[in-house]
Amino acid sequence: MEKVKYGSSNNALLIVLIAISAIGTTMSIGQYGMFLPLLVVLIYKYFEDNNKRINRISDIDIKLYLSYVAIFFICTLFNGDSNNGRTSLIINYMVCVLIYILISKEISSRKVIDQIIDVLLYVGVANCLLTIAQYHNMPFSWSIWYFFNDAATVKQASMIENMGGGVQMLGKSQLFCPGIFPSAVLNGYIVATLSVFGIYKYYVSRKRFEIIKSILIIGVLLYSAVIIQQRMAFLLVMLSYAAIIYTRNKILTVLLILVALASYLFYGDLNINEQQIGRLAKLSDGSREQLYTEGYNYVLNHLLFGGRVGFAEANRLSVHNVFLNAFMYGGLFGGILIIVIYMRMCYRCFVKIIGSFKGKLNQSVILAYALLIYNLISLTHNNSLLTGDPIIWVLYALMLISAKLEYNEQKA
Repeated sequence: MEKVKYGSSNNALLIVLIAISAIGTTMSIGQYGMFLPLLVVLIYKYFEDNNKRINRISDIDIKLYLSYVAIFFICTLFNGDSNNGRTSLIINYMVCVLIYILISKEISSRKVIDQIIDVLLYVGVANCLLTIAQYHNMPFSWSIWYFFNDAATVKQASMIENMGGGVQMLGKSQLFCPGIFPSAVLNGYIVATLSVFGIYKYYVSRKRFEIIKSILIIGVLLYSAVIIQQRMAFLLVMLSYAAIIYTRNKILTVLLILVALASYLFYGDLNINEQQIGRLAKLSDGSREQLYTEGYNYVLNHLLFGGRVGFAEANRLSVHNVFLNAFMYGGLFGGILIIVIYMRMCYRCFVKIIGSFKGKLNQSVILAYALLIYNLISLTHNNSLLTGDPIIWVLYALMLISAKLEYNEQKA
């Protein structure tokens, strides 16, 4: 593979803006959010570039998303949400829109996309190293966490004080490994999403040093996925790795399955429990099922305008599902728009991934894996298109552009 060299200062600025958009969703420096100043910069870049470049990918989904934003605002006037988080959400939504447009206008080569994948991967690895340090309760790791987060607004912050000098352990209720993010949940989202970049780099590496480095990176990513203890995220990482390995090494995959089956037949139940792998030992969650039931009933009774705040106050939790959240945030019409966007994204990801089983692992395929992981996690958690996470639109735009560039190369 051609060694990536970082290009112009304009590309460097673009990559920085994309990286901040991707990982800065709920982070803050002290008590100040990162997205307001980011939005100002993106608006400046939009007007600077608007007449210079054309969109290289479709803007249909962005237009649907902007329609949702307008409906969301109207719904907050009637469903009791008022301005409870509305301003922050709209800032997030506008960052999503502008970063997608900026990527569409600015990126025209696969080399730049590789640079972005590298930067996101290395940021993810740095976050994983911090996560591991937090698992071992190293003081400097919490100092870094406090720098990136306003502890007064993070409910789990009290866990840090309760740890004392002890090391965290799997299966313990006080386990808290958020990395640079305010919660382990978002950490799980990001680590799971970026994990597929690690195996991608392994398969496209040609030099021995690059291969060894990729193996070490994969180890750090997978170990972090275990100690973060987010079940859906971990499951999707394992499934994605299995699928990718199968597409590249079908015989190896079959052998691994046979070894696992033989181990079970000869040694019986391995008795893996919560003391060994924590929450990952149990995938079912009765409380989550109850939450979904309450969410479904709430949506039926507030179908036209929704009401996310009313549900959260009644249940002390958000509903943890992108489809139910769609109707709570945007009512009937906004909910339909979000579901259309979500399904369009997932469909395109599935098409790319299924196609790779007979083709090869390339940029667009690995970006499809990453985007699909993030969107599927939102089936059991709250971060999603509704919370305005720009990483979704970053991955979507990069996937569409890389697919278009790959298609053009094949035709040439």
